[in-house]
Amino acid sequence: MHAEKKEKKVKVTKKMNIDFPSAIVEEIIARLPTKSLIRFLGMSKEWYSYRSNGKLDKLRSKLALDEQLIRILSIVL
Repeated sequence: MHAEKKEKKVKVTKKMNIDFPSAIVEEIIARLPTKSLIRFLGMSKEWYSYRSNGKLDKLRSKLALDEQLIRILSIVL
């Protein structure tokens, strides 16, 4: 039997108490413009940890490459 991996939840605000799966938060943070990303990463230690573990950089690089590929294909086709 495989043990199911429990996904870590991220608390968005203290007032609203809304929890989002960490994968969704990472995806949202990765899509922010650089200036906003720098500002938001300073808001929480947990959000900053996405930057410090290198996962965020890899995701942002992948998104940038995907965007470039879409631009090239739209020109060619």
